[in-house]
Amino acid sequence: MNEEELKKLMEKKKQEEILKQQLLSFLEPPAYQRLMNVKVANEEFFKKVSMYVMQLGSQIRRKLTEQELISIMKKLKGPERETHIEFKRK
Repeated sequence: MNEEELKKLMEKKKQEEILKQQLLSFLEPPAYQRLMNVKVANEEFFKKVSMYVMQLGSQIRRKLTEQELISIMKKLKGPERETHIEFKRK
């Protein structure tokens, strides 16, 4: 690993730590934990939700609960398609 890659890695870790501190200031611990689970499952959706949470958190000036986070994620995800399975018998 060369020096430039090491610098990039250090910078990324620093940004992740800043994001973590900001999210902790806007979310209650159970809500933060749920958001970290989303990060593991879907990094892109995590980024979308975390940006929304930071914008909203700076406006309402209180910590969001887990239920509020769930409703935000449902809103950002959009409507889910209903699955329909049909069996054809001979």
